[in-house]
Amino acid sequence: MKREQKETIRRIMCILTAATLLAGCIPMKVTAVEEGNLPHYLDESNRLDQEISGEDGLQEDDSDQGDSTKDDSDGDDLKEDITDENEFEKNDFDTNDSGADDSTENDSTENDSTKDDSDKGDLDAGDSDGEDSDEKGSDEDDSKEEPARPEPPCYVLGGDERITLTLTDQKYQSEQNSITYQAQYQIFLEGFYREEVNDNQELQVEIWVDGQDEAQTERYIFTEDGNVEQKFPFHVSSPGKYSITTVMYGCIWDEETEEWQEREIKQQFQVEVEKLSQELQDVREKLTLRYGDTLDVAEYVASHLQIENVLYTEHLEVMNDASDKLRLTDTQIRAIGIAKEDAPAVIRVRYGGSEWFTESQEVAIPVVIAQVTPDITLRLDEEREWQTSKTIPIHGELALHAQIRQEDGASYEDLLQKDDKLKLQYRIIHEGSVTVKEYTLPFGWNKETGEKTYHAVLPIGWRYFTKLHKGEQYRLEMAVLYNGTDCPYELLPKQSCQLTLQAANAYIKPEHPSVELEYRKAWNQDYQMPFILMHKGILKDTQVMDGEELSQIQYELRTSDPAVASVEKKPLQKEDNTSGIPYTITGVGGTSVEIRAVKSPTYDVESGAVQIQVKNSSIREEDYSIHYSGDGREQVYTLTQWQEYLKQHNSWLKAPVTISLTDAGAKYYDTLHCQEQSSGNVVSKKEKILYTADQPVTEHVLWMTHKDRNASTKDAGVMPSFSMGIDQKKPQLIAVEDNGRRRYQETSTDNIWYMGEYYEIKAAYEDTMSGIALVEYTTDAGRTWHAFPLAKDNTDTKVQECRLTLKNGTYQGIGLRAVDAAGNISEEYHLANQHKQYIQLVVDNRIPKLDLQVTKNSKENPQQGVEDWTNLALHYKMQQRQDNPAIYKLYYQYVPVHQVQEAIQKGQKPYAEKQWQEMDEAGFGVGAYSQEEEAVNRNGTYYFKIISMCGLESEIASRQIRLQQTLPEAMEPIITNDQGEEWYHARSLPASIVIDCKTYLQGCVQKEEYGAPITIHTRLISSSGQEDKTVTVGFGTTEEYLEYCKDKTPYSHESYQKQLQVLRIDFAQKPDDIYQFSYWIEDAAGNRSDVYEHAFYIDTTPPEQLQVWLEGKEFPTGELDRIVYDTFSQTALQGEVTAQDALSGIDYIQIIRAKKYGEWTEGAGQVGSSFRIEPSTRCFLYVVAKDVAGNETAGWTNGIVVDDQTPSGQNYQQLITEPAGANDNGFYKEDITVHIAVQDKPDDDNYAALESVSYQITSGQVQEYKELYHTSKTGISEDELRQSASFSAEELIDAAKFEGNEASIEVTALDRAGNKTTSTQIMKIDVTAPEIEITFDQEEPVGDRFFTTDRMAAITVTEKNFDASLVEWEVTRDGELYHIPVSGWSSEGDRHQATMLFTEDGEYTLTVTCKDLADNEAEPVSAEPFCMDQTKPVIEIEYDGAQPHRDNYYREARTAVVTIQEHNFTPDTFHIETAQPYQMLGWSHEGDTHRLRICFQENAYYQWNCQYTDMAGNEAEQLEQQEFYIDSIAPVIEITGVINDSANAGEVQPVVTVLEEHFNAEETRISLVNGKGEQIEIPSQVQQVNGGYSYILYNVNEKPDQVYYLHVNSLDMAGNEAELTYRFSLNRNGSVYDMSLARQATEGTYYQSQVMKDLQMIEMNVDEVEQFAVYVSRNGVLIPTVMSDVYHPMTEDVVLYNMERQGNEKLGYVYTYTLFGENFDKEGTYQVALYSKDAAGNEVSSTLKDKDAGLHFIIDNTPPQIVMDGIKAGGIYDASQKKVNVMFSDNGKLTEARLSLHNDKGEEINSWDYMELAAAENPLMLEIAEYGGGQRFLYRAVDAAGNELLAESMESGSADFVITTNPWIRLVKSRKNIVTACGIAAAGVGVSGVAAGLYYRRRKRGRYA
Repeated sequence: MKREQKETIRRIMCILTAATLLAGCIPMKVTAVEEGNLPHYLDESNRLDQEISGEDGLQEDDSDQGDSTKDDSDGDDLKEDITDENEFEKNDFDTNDSGADDSTENDSTENDSTKDDSDKGDLDAGDSDGEDSDEKGSDEDDSKEEPARPEPPCYVLGGDERITLTLTDQKYQSEQNSITYQAQYQIFLEGFYREEVNDNQELQVEIWVDGQDEAQTERYIFTEDGNVEQKFPFHVSSPGKYSITTVMYGCIWDEETEEWQEREIKQQFQVEVEKLSQELQDVREKLTLRYGDTLDVAEYVASHLQIENVLYTEHLEVMNDASDKLRLTDTQIRAIGIAKEDAPAVIRVRYGGSEWFTESQEVAIPVVIAQVTPDITLRLDEEREWQTSKTIPIHGELALHAQIRQEDGASYEDLLQKDDKLKLQYRIIHEGSVTVKEYTLPFGWNKETGEKTYHAVLPIGWRYFTKLHKGEQYRLEMAVLYNGTDCPYELLPKQSCQLTLQAANAYIKPEHPSVELEYRKAWNQDYQMPFILMHKGILKDTQVMDGEELSQIQYELRTSDPAVASVEKKPLQKEDNTSGIPYTITGVGGTSVEIRAVKSPTYDVESGAVQIQVKNSSIREEDYSIHYSGDGREQVYTLTQWQEYLKQHNSWLKAPVTISLTDAGAKYYDTLHCQEQSSGNVVSKKEKILYTADQPVTEHVLWMTHKDRNASTKDAGVMPSFSMGIDQKKPQLIAVEDNGRRRYQETSTDNIWYMGEYYEIKAAYEDTMSGIALVEYTTDAGRTWHAFPLAKDNTDTKVQECRLTLKNGTYQGIGLRAVDAAGNISEEYHLANQHKQYIQLVVDNRIPKLDLQVTKNSKENPQQGVEDWTNLALHYKMQQRQDNPAIYKLYYQYVPVHQVQEAIQKGQKPYAEKQWQEMDEAGFGVGAYSQEEEAVNRNGTYYFKIISMCGLESEIASRQIRLQQTLPEAMEPIITNDQGEEWYHARSLPASIVIDCKTYLQGCVQKEEYGAPITIHTRLISSSGQEDKTVTVGFGTTEEYLEYCKDKTPYSHESYQKQLQVLRIDFAQKPDDIYQFSYWIEDAAGNRSDVYEHAFYIDTTPPEQLQVWLEGKEFPTGELDRIVYDTFSQTALQGEVTAQDALSGIDYIQIIRAKKYGEWTEGAGQVGSSFRIEPSTRCFLYVVAKDVAGNETAGWTNGIVVDDQTPSGQNYQQLITEPAGANDNGFYKEDITVHIAVQDKPDDDNYAALESVSYQITSGQVQEYKELYHTSKTGISEDELRQSASFSAEELIDAAKFEGNEASIEVTALDRAGNKTTSTQIMKIDVTAPEIEITFDQEEPVGDRFFTTDRMAAITVTEKNFDASLVEWEVTRDGELYHIPVSGWSSEGDRHQATMLFTEDGEYTLTVTCKDLADNEAEPVSAEPFCMDQTKPVIEIEYDGAQPHRDNYYREARTAVVTIQEHNFTPDTFHIETAQPYQMLGWSHEGDTHRLRICFQENAYYQWNCQYTDMAGNEAEQLEQQEFYIDSIAPVIEITGVINDSANAGEVQPVVTVLEEHFNAEETRISLVNGKGEQIEIPSQVQQVNGGYSYILYNVNEKPDQVYYLHVNSLDMAGNEAELTYRFSLNRNGSVYDMSLARQATEGTYYQSQVMKDLQMIEMNVDEVEQFAVYVSRNGVLIPTVMSDVYHPMTEDVVLYNMERQGNEKLGYVYTYTLFGENFDKEGTYQVALYSKDAAGNEVSSTLKDKDAGLHFIIDNTPPQIVMDGIKAGGIYDASQKKVNVMFSDNGKLTEARLSLHNDKGEEINSWDYMELAAAENPLMLEIAEYGGGQRFLYRAVDAAGNELLAESMESGSADFVITTNPWIRLVKSRKNIVTACGIAAAGVGVSGVAAGLYYRRRKRGRYA
């Protein structure tokens, strides 16, 4: 068959196959193979790119292929993804599309073309046997038979093979909190290639899953179409998309290699394992929990899921809507409150989604929380169960017990522990009075038993029981209360117990059954012997009785010996029990005091007794004093001080001594006794004993006595004793001598002596009585004295000798004196001059030491080695030494060295006495200190010495001096062939330098002294080192100099030969170098000449190491054959040329630039080592180096290009032509064609050429890079540069792949010099809608929705093309639209964020919508509703009712009103912090205001506070601690030391005791008032006692005989008041009277008879009154008095009175006289007095006792009167003013009088105070001005008795008179008066008459008075 026919048939078959695929009748399976290994029988022109995915089926490729997906009949087949990675390509029989030579075609394999292609059901593009056989049969000549193919090694791929996977089984497996998805797929094969070639072949298939857990490959074998028995397992542990890959392995025939090639067909299937959707079943039925129970919500909800055992609890979300009733922890809820059926708590649950499950809906679950029944136990005492009745003793105890614990199986113990609302309440109710005392107390917690407990002891006392009497009935009620709402416990009903009080016996128990006292401590002291009234047989012995019962008991006292202790025979009341039994000690001895008590209504009391023993006291030091004036003034000593004084003075005294009783001793004793032990004599004296005469030392013993009290200190303890003697004469000086004549005369004067040896003085003293005790000396002119050490073997103290030796020191004055044993001091002996002045003494026997300081060239800084040669000036100075004596003078002298040596040789001292020179302390210098001074040369010795002030000399010191300050001048050396500064060559090298040394020797010789040796120095320095030579000439030692002086021939001496040599240096044989010659001289003293220097230069070597350096790196240089360009730079290149020369150095360097070899010429270019190649330069360098000697070196480099011009586009434009296709908004949506053109051709030929061209496409994280052109060759020729100067290309950009707002293509061109050009084209591609997210800075609410601080919402929009104006938001607050502005938008990448701040309280919602610039609209997003509450609750505490008396003390119950201002209020979070009992009275609510009343009513110190937190968690500010006291108990006042209503002839010392816990000293007042009402000042001492304070009142006995009232008033801090008044009298001379009550009744003097009260007067006496009388007078006339029990009218003018008598012999007697007030009905002046006579015969009258003691008062029943003159009633006066005289009068005393003037309208015109304006007995004159109407006077007058005259009202329009100059007014007023003329006239007459009568009455009463 011809080629054309074959082509036609092939194309027809391809068309048919394609049509079949498009029609869907053939399930075409297309599998990819690797590119480049395609079957030859598949035509590339018909290549299919197929992708089976999703619902779209077969996707068409760019070649417009049709849909070829197979219709899955069962719906469970996997979707197949056929990729184009390794797909088959269908090739024509020709290897290219041109139809050219088909030499690759294998015609020998073609078969018969008549075979029906439809039998195969698909296109067999690789089978050409039909065609070949047909063609062979028709024309065998046209073709040659092909050789047979070998057997295939494996299955031959036909191209139609396809694997299909069908799902047969799937399930979700849950194990150990993990889920796996497991499935099985049936495997089907279609398109098995059944040709003969595969008769014995098997198709091998491998299948695996990408990403599968424990991924493995499964292998299967197919021999025909169909399925295998095995199934493919598929299992994964997470949902998502997976890829199943199938690979069929086979081979194909390769026509080119004519071999079977292994190939594979790969398919990919996409499997998506979806998440499980789980919806919660209906769990809305109520849950029921008990208080404290815990429920795992996760487990509860798990049973309601569709799929069991797969719930992950960490993904379950639980929300609590009742935080006050339920506590949520993770997924567990716990019941912490009560929720009833009608108001259950609510929790909301939802499944938040996980790896395997989608989110579920939210479900609300109601929760009912039921009460629990705790075990509550209430007990009394130790009983196991509650008792309904109980008998308890008074002042006993009743134990109260309460326990609360959780019942078995419950779980609220921790809640019970923290629950402070549980309270224990007990009430004590008195059955008789129904009085209730109620107490509410908190529970404690017992950690060991795990229960709330309350244990307390209830005392059976007045605090809790209102009436403590036997048989009283009380009811005790106990109950457990819950102080709040919704109590979680079922509580017991209250328990009740009937209590009956039982009486107890008592006995008196003295605190001390026997008392032993000391006389001096107890005498005349009032003691209270304490005792306790004890309960007997019922309670503990330490239990005391209550004060209420004590007041019901009286006691009687008796003493056996009143001479030892006296007691008062009087009854003891309650107050005596507090202080004890009163008794007074009167002397020494023993007695017994018995206490008897009367049985009280409540107690039986037994008596007790106390034994009292008073013993003698020992004498005390304070009882006596010893007076002694031995020091010139009298001193008073105690015994201890006196004994110490006598001890210090060896018992000797020098003056008389007196022993006296002190006030303290005289209080107890009246006689002193002192016995001399040696003689036995006793001196007894009252008050004091005196010793005056001299006497030897004798022991004295002292004691005291008081005969009347049987008191003595003798034998009572240790008796004081002391030994003393008296000596009153001075010691005498009998001899004295010293060694002062040997003082140093040169320095000693009349006032000061200098001693070079110790000073000695001897003396002798005598005393004939007490003997010499010590001899003293002074060295400081008497300021201090020192005792001589006396000889121990001198037993005769009458005479004492002494010797004083004074060592080195300065003594201001020497003196001696002696003191005898008695302290008498002798006359002083002084070392004095003729003027009797002390002589100062200086003693110093030290030899002075010479410390010489020698310094060089400095007077301050010493240097060592000063005896060597020096050229520095020397300074000599004597150094001060601390161990030296005072220096008198300094000396020195100088001796030359020649004289020193001669003296030494003669055996003489070099120094001479006559040559000594005096030097001062500053020293002296030798030599010149500066160049301006004359130089000094000196060689010799200095000698020094010093003399002290005491005449002692130091040793001679010497210092050698060698001073040389001059130097001979140095000579210049001799130089041969001197070339100066020029270089030496070989021909000029002979050169030398010479120095002669002997010429310097002569400079070392001086007269008598020789100079310092001189050293000649030479130095030659070269690169090889330094060469030094020295020669020294001169005298090295003194011996050499003496030798020279002896023979004068130094040069013949062997030691000088070395000084005669010549120094010489020759340069003939020295190597090339630079030599530096130096020469100078220097002597041994350091003088140095100037340095002579000369240089020698030698060099013959040319330059070496010629190098070129480019930018710091070496650039190859040399004689190169070929030049290439290998150095490129975009910036100027800096370089330098270097060469090395050994000696003379480089003279110059020449640099020449060239582009071709040989272009340089000598002398061209630049001269210098540095060069710079500027941009736009291409060249190479030729360089030459020449040294100073003229040597040269040359070379050249490779090529260099410096190019700073960047590549550009065509015509110097951008590298990219702006692409077309953008829409109006600048966005691209399709592929983009980009044109690129680059060139690197500057205007000249100095370019670097292109190295690379590339582009990079970027969109977000997606990038694509492609290099379009690149060359890396180095070292190129000039032609190669020109060939790489330009480039152009065209590229296509995939718009979908590079979607982005800032997609860009960046083209970069780089030349060899590094110049880079980059062109960028920005493209915007956007197909994505915005995304909105709302977040908050606070995500965790308090409770379920509360936030307590400003909450900021962040609105985040994710969008590439963002426009803030297209964002909208809607906010509602409390259900209404509310505007909240957002902040400015901030952007970070594609995220754009703005914030809005929620600051106001309220319920909020927030919704946000948005569009982008492309109008893509985002889904609206809403935030969860929430509530803002950032307002702290405000707590205020106020109190109702009671006010404090002082500070914070209250005497009534307080009710606190706690007010809380809060919107989101709950009472459950309110807490009270206090340990004291209180009662909550309940909440009241009014809007956001909530009030709680709390009652505090117990007597206690309250410290409390409260805390509150609202539902949002806002905690109220902590208030200050509330602190106050409630104290309703008044103080208890007791008075002892005096008895109420007692008359006292003996001593009285009252003691006031105020028993009060909250004592108030400022308001406790004690006053003593006498019977006349006068306040009596009395001192007191305050001291604290148990339970209060006591006041001891002093000096009461010193007050005169009178009746006294001791008033005590005490208010405690809470204002509870107590008063107590004792009345008593002091009666030493008969009766005393108390007229205070009567005087109070008459203190005003003036009284009306109707207000007169009864007058009561008191008379008190220790004895009975046998006679008495009452005297009353009226106006000086006595009125008879008659005793009567009551008042009754009498016809006679008599005074009736009553007298009452009370008292007894023990207390005295009180008489009360009462004069009835009705006796004083008549006016007059009254006086009242009393008289009495007692049984002792004392006669007393109240007026005789005290002139002011009588009563005086006046009875006045008549009111005052008024008289007016100058005006009359009804008068009309024609005048501008009118004078009126006014006078008020009274028959007694006028106390008030006022009048006022009013017009006829009732208005006040003027007013006058008569008492202020009127003179005594004279009327008040008034001037009344005219007025246009009527006027009237109003007045009021009151006298001292209260009688009143009154005219103080008027009717409007009424008037008494008219004063005016207006006739019309007078006429009108006169006519008006006509109407009432008669009445007015009568009234006028009446007034005038009354006025006249009053005036007369006043005068008459005046006369009468």
